[in-house]
Amino acid sequence: MMNPKVFSERYYKLLSKIKEQEDKYDSSPNQTNLMDMLFTLIAHSPVHKGIDTWSNLGLFGISVVLDKKAEISLDKFKVIINKLKNIFNKRYVGNLEAFNIGDLEYFMKDSHSTSRRYLHQKVEDFLRKIGPEN
Repeated sequence: MMNPKVFSERYYKLLSKIKEQEDKYDSSPNQTNLMDMLFTLIAHSPVHKGIDTWSNLGLFGISVVLDKKAEISLDKFKVIINKLKNIFNKRYVGNLEAFNIGDLEYFMKDSHSTSRRYLHQKVEDFLRKIGPEN
């Protein structure tokens, strides 16, 4: 289990990043700013760990059994995987798992929601539009 002080520092660092990205998106709502928030969240999910594993071991193992044409395609795929790995690594603040609670799931469902007691207007409008039965 992680030291609570380390968890707290990482948690608040991630929270600060998300807040900055939300403010940036609110002032300039474009796809780049939206993707920045999305990539930051994905960086703290199992997807990031999976890409990290594939970029180090999985792709190398597959290349051993492929023919030349498939190997060329795999090389292009490796480039994409490594770009994703770099995107996620830049946004990753460190392991958030603490207290045997979980990492991103805990952050999104419990911890973050307690600091966000309001809905963005677009979300609230959408929920009213679909109604309580949905």
